[in-house]
Amino acid sequence: MALYGFLKLRRYNSNFAYMTKKNFILGTTLLALFVLMSFSVLNSGGKAGKTGSPGEGTCRDCHSGGTGTTSIVVSSTPPMVNNEYQPNTTYRMLITIANQDYQNFGFGCEILDSLNANSGTMSNPGTGVKFMNSASRNNATHDTPKSGTGSATFEFDWKAPASGQATIYVAANSVNLNGSTSGDMASNTSLVLKPAIPTASSPKNHFADLKVFPNPCKNEFNLQINEALQSVVIYNMAGKSHALPFQQSSQSCKVILGYDIAPGTYLLKVTTISQKVHYQKIQVAE
Repeated sequence: MALYGFLKLRRYNSNFAYMTKKNFILGTTLLALFVLMSFSVLNSGGKAGKTGSPGEGTCRDCHSGGTGTTSIVVSSTPPMVNNEYQPNTTYRMLITIANQDYQNFGFGCEILDSLNANSGTMSNPGTGVKFMNSASRNNATHDTPKSGTGSATFEFDWKAPASGQATIYVAANSVNLNGSTSGDMASNTSLVLKPAIPTASSPKNHFADLKVFPNPCKNEFNLQINEALQSVVIYNMAGKSHALPFQQSSQSCKVILGYDIAPGTYLLKVTTISQKVHYQKIQVAE
């Protein structure tokens, strides 16, 4: 009986040791996986929706404790003079992140219109750049932190919209790649762009015999011109364009203003089928 108890106790101790060893191995494996996953997440590509645009956060929400100053410079090829874009033009956007205390950098960028919807189209990501979505907003961000001695530049194409204000939101992060969010220095900025439109004070008219009447006008106005027209467009002072329907006879043309054209001052652009262009200020009365 004593021998049976001894054998039973020995079997219990053996099973206990086996289960303890098994649990230790399982716990160690899970801990290692957790550490690897945490390191992977903290060193993975950028996150969408962290650009500092309206309703969103920035890299500062998680990263802190760094040194120096992280600066952001937004430029393009061709350059946008006076922060004005040429409508429907494709630009190579250059986002340069700099901090002399670091050698690895990340970023996130959105370009939104006045209603905080996507403005223009992003395409052709450069080295180290990928595109993601935050709800309906398009984001350009890094796929892995980009190395550089004190700075790094991220590139992508942006086709500007046909009209309207566009705001570039950029969040940047200078990182030490220590596997955590500590010791990093984040920053963010924004840049407002407006469409480049000709001014009435210095029009580049290809013909001077065009007459616009009445001016001011209400529901319609007339053009006196001896060439066939291709288009009639007006721009409001914010740069938003409206293509207007017209009815042309031999030497005159009636242009119809829609009900969505509010009273105010506009810039009229008339283009003929031979690509001659005429600009003139026009006043829409109440």
